[in-house]
Amino acid sequence: MKIRLNHIVFPVLGILLTASLVLMIVLTVSVLKSPSGPEPPKDETGTAAETDPPSSGGHASLLEETPDAGQAYQDSLIFVGDSTTAHLRSRGVLSGGTETKQVWCPANNTLLLTSQITSLEIVYPDTGESMTIPAAAGLKKPAYIVFTIGINGVTSSVKNKDDFLYNYGKLTKAVAAASPETAILIQSVFPIASNCDAFSKTPAEVNADIRTLNAWLLEFADENGYRYLDTHSALADDGGMLPVSYQNGDGIHLTAEAYNLVLQYIRTHACPK
Repeated sequence: MKIRLNHIVFPVLGILLTASLVLMIVLTVSVLKSPSGPEPPKDETGTAAETDPPSSGGHASLLEETPDAGQAYQDSLIFVGDSTTAHLRSRGVLSGGTETKQVWCPANNTLLLTSQITSLEIVYPDTGESMTIPAAAGLKKPAYIVFTIGINGVTSSVKNKDDFLYNYGKLTKAVAAASPETAILIQSVFPIASNCDAFSKTPAEVNADIRTLNAWLLEFADENGYRYLDTHSALADDGGMLPVSYQNGDGIHLTAEAYNLVLQYIRTHACPK
């Protein structure tokens, strides 16, 4: 008896094709149900982009709320910065009033963060001499220095993060080398009020730039082992603006009431030694 080959081969091939099709369907369904889900979206650098904003916690440098550290703590602070720091003296809110020795500023009260920052001279109030900030730190060796730098040139600084943080780091590292026991506190840049017309941008745009600088400064403090004072949050309203009642007429410089709020925040977010 002759066996016709096609009667055997074709049915076998059909069975094999059907089995392969079933296997492919099973594998496809299992992939679709995989708990790993799709890959996260990538940004233009090819790095997985964040789908949620980063948590506000987890910053080792951020000074958290503490009991009020009192007048003795406040008196141990040296404030270094531009005119928003100089007005601490002119408002008379520190010990010694308008003759306080806790404020270090240039003679013209203007401090711009540039590559020459370590050569910039301030008036050392203990003697009236002009000297660099690191030299003054080496002479005084204060327990704490509060740096408040950034409002001058903010709209330019925000365009170049690397330069801004490099120059800030140049200054703080020079101070730390001159006075290793001094605790360095990075204070946030204060917001401006809606009546400020000192910039080419609107007050809302400038305040957005200030918030960017402050985010950089928090990151900078984290990375360098400094402490960060978020006094911006003590002054800004719900829209991120300085209330007009807290400024002295130009939208930038603070009233005595506002400075007292800043000092209260600093005392209640004290830096441990």
